Order: sequence, then structure tokens, then C-alpha cells
Amino acid sequence: MIPLIIFRLVSAVTYTPVSNGFSITASPSTGGQTCFTVHSAESGWAAIGVGSGSMSGADIYLGWKSSQGAISVGNFEGSGHVQPSANSVQNAQQVTLLETSPSWAKLSFSFCRPTAISSNGKSITPDQSYIYASCPDQPSGSSPSNLRFSQHAGTYGSFAIDFTSTANTTVVGSTNNPFLFPSGSFSYQQIVALHGILMFIAWSVSPFIGIFIARYTKDLLGHNWYRLHVFFMGVGCGLFSTFILPTSASSIMFLANARWSPERTFIPWWDTLHWWFGRSLFLLGLVNVYLGLSLYDDNYVLATWVTPVYWVVVVLGIGLLVFGQVTIGQVHHLKKQQEEQKNLIAL
Repeated sequence: MIPLIIFRLVSAVTYTPVSNGFSITASPSTGGQTCFTVHSAESGWAAIGVGSGSMSGADIYLGWKSSQGAISVGNFEGSGHVQPSANSVQNAQQVTLLETSPSWAKLSFSFCRPTAISSNGKSITPDQSYIYASCPDQPSGSSPSNLRFSQHAGTYGSFAIDFTSTANTTVVGSTNNPFLFPSGSFSYQQIVALHGILMFIAWSVSPFIGIFIARYTKDLLGHNWYRLHVFFMGVGCGLFSTFILPTSASSIMFLANARWSPERTFIPWWDTLHWWFGRSLFLLGLVNVYLGLSLYDDNYVLATWVTPVYWVVVVLGIGLLVFGQVTIGQVHHLKKQQEEQKNLIAL
């Protein structure tokens, strides 16, 4: 270990993408190895990836701190927007920390890996691209094969540098996301969870109520059915239509209302289009919420009760619509239907 440390002191390339937040030092050593030292201001985990500048296909080296304070290093294969899987060949050899940790670092570790790799990894070359990331949340698990760790928060990015250089160089770079969550603020996981809760209400609760009101309560509520329908659909599909599809969904919605007449004797095409366009968006929303739960579980640990409760809510919503259809039936504002209703009341 001593010759390695001496060589490293006189030949090292340090890259600092986030000042007082993240730094990476690399140096060649004997035996065709390259050694890295990573410092992070976030204490959960920190990682560097060798690859094309993105997570997909990157050769990722992640260091994490256990609940007892022990630091481990593992080799993972990046696959995009889900948790990287443990590499079948663990080529990272953790070594004693090769340099003193800066005062801002909460997690520091060193490891060595082969400079050239023919399979199950990426080689260290002069024109290679890299990625890095860190997270304050502590992972669970004791080895790469059973490790579960949260998605990185605001500290991540990509860069290109020659880590094969024999010059003693320090480079202060830039990142596409130079942000550390302030102490005491919401974590990225909490923000994602809040997003999921709001999307659940918008796409899995409000539409059931909005559809029930529009389909079954026109006679009961009078003109107020429309106001309530717009309110509940505006929580989800309405806002989506207004901001994402302003020339299609919102046009259909307001056209269906503006062209309504109490003297009409048939259902016009724009009403039918509004129904089926809304139903299609609603079904896609239900599927998208489920996909969101699955994606969350890929990056974090989703409580086992969440998905069953979601499907219970969906089944209850469908039951509400079936109940309305059986006990009330769909109500149309047609002149003939209104006259029949008046005659029924008169009798």
C-alpha cells in the first residue's frame, strides 16, 4: 500500500463538480489499476459512473455508509431510471482512504479497479465520459446484491476528463444540477411522494366523482352539476387538458358546454367526443398512476399496503359508477326526456 500512496501523491487528477459538495480524485497505480477517492457532502451514498455520460450502461461504483457507520463500496450496472443492479463481476477493491477528507465531507472512500476492462465494465481512457451522484438517505442492505438505495437528489451530473493523465492536476468543473438540499428541507424522496399523492387524487379520485356527477345528477343538481363537474375534473384531467393540450381537450370540453341547448332532441357529436375523450384520459390516468407506483418502488421502498389500497380505491370508484347506472341511470338533457320527467312528476 505504501508505494501506491507515494505514487498517488505525485500523480493525481482531481475533479470537483460541486464546490464543497463533491470531488473525485483518480490516479494510476501499479498492476494496471486506477484508484479513485470520492468525497461527498451527503452522507447516505455517493457514486461515480464510467460510461457515456448517462446512467444507461454506465459502470457505476457506489460507496455507502451502514447504520453502524461502516463504509462499503460496490460495483453496479446502470440501466437508466431504475436502481442500478449489482454487477455480476465485482471489480472494485476497496482500499484504505488515500487522502485526508475535507472538512465538508460526510462520506469519503477509496477503491481501485482495472484501468482496462474487456467485459462487464468500461475502461478508463483519455476521452472517457463519467457521471456522479450522491444522496443523503442511508441505504439498506449489507452487500451490492441486496442493497436498496434511494434515488439521487439534487447532486448529480456528467463530465469528461482524462483520468489517465500522469500530471498532478486539479480541475473545478461544473454540473448540470449544482444543488444540495438545505439541512431540514424536504428530501427528494418526500417531494416524489408528494407528487404521487397529488397525482393519485387528481387521476384516481376526482375523476370518479366528476363522472358520477355528470352522468347521474343532472336532474338532481340542476345547473350546479356542471359547476361541480368542472371543479372535480379540473383537479386532474381539466388542468392537464388546459396546460398540456390547450387546442384539443379544453376545446372539446368548452365546446360541449357552449353548444348545449335545452331544446335539443339528440346527442350531438361533440358531446359524444367529449365523453369518450374524457374516458380515455381517465383510463390512461389510472394506468399511469400504477406505473408511477412501480417506478417509485424501483427507486425507493414502497410500503406493501400502498398498491393494494390503490386498487381498492379503483374498485370502489367503479362500484360507485355501477351503483349510479343501476339505481339512477344516465341522465341526458334532451327536450323529450325533460318532458317525460315533468309528466312523471305531475302524475
